[in-house]
Amino acid sequence: MSYAIALLVSFVAGVISLSYEILWYRVYAIASGSSPTTFGFLLGFYLLGLAFGSYVSIRLCDGGTARGIRGRSGPWLRSSFCQCGRLPRDSARGMARDGRLVEVGPSTRRGGGCAPGFDPSSPQPFRRRARRPRGSGLSGLYFANILGSVFGSLATGFVLLEVWPLRRIAVVLALAGIALALALALVGRRPEKGIGRACLAAAGAALCVVGASPLFFDDLYARLLYKEGFRAAKPLAEVVENRHDVVVVTADKKVYGEVFTTE
Repeated sequence: MSYAIALLVSFVAGVISLSYEILWYRVYAIASGSSPTTFGFLLGFYLLGLAFGSYVSIRLCDGGTARGIRGRSGPWLRSSFCQCGRLPRDSARGMARDGRLVEVGPSTRRGGGCAPGFDPSSPQPFRRRARRPRGSGLSGLYFANILGSVFGSLATGFVLLEVWPLRRIAVVLALAGIALALALALVGRRPEKGIGRACLAAAGAALCVVGASPLFFDDLYARLLYKEGFRAAKPLAEVVENRHDVVVVTADKKVYGEVFTTE
């Protein structure tokens, strides 16, 4: 893998990770009535999950070699699928149990297991034309990842949430993560060495995400609004989403907006 491609992968990983954080915050803010402590707890558990994933991935590290990079594909594939599925399930379940946000950590830990595979100090570093000062390769990867994180936060928070519903954004992010996992799995492989299996696994995961997304996201806002009383409540009459708020209309014509705190 060339260093330029490694930078691109690090950038895309940042975009996906922070975009998911924006989605997590949206659903938890809605369910908590935009409690001031929600963002602090969410960010803490999100980063804790990434840190734990980075730590436990030490056994998979092999630097910038093809083997080490391919080792990142499995965590990314599982992270993409799990975050899309656990986002609606764990947010509604967690808020129904007194607003605990601990469910965020397990959903993000696999994403944290990817970065250690891109270690430019390995015995077989990324292919580069000129030798660079020690540490410059790692700083470049950090820069690309942080730049992607900034881009993902702004693009998702200001653009995607304005034009797409949360379900579609989550599915697109999951598919992007699956595509990234496939790209990592194919690094350095010969045509006869498992390319077909990698493509089949990625295609199966993509089909599962798209096919199961209605099950994951149907009635999400009703579950967040009614919590334990969801099963006894009537379906919502209408839901309007944009980057500012989510407005829902209940079957008895009550309107909830401003993160469900007004009626």
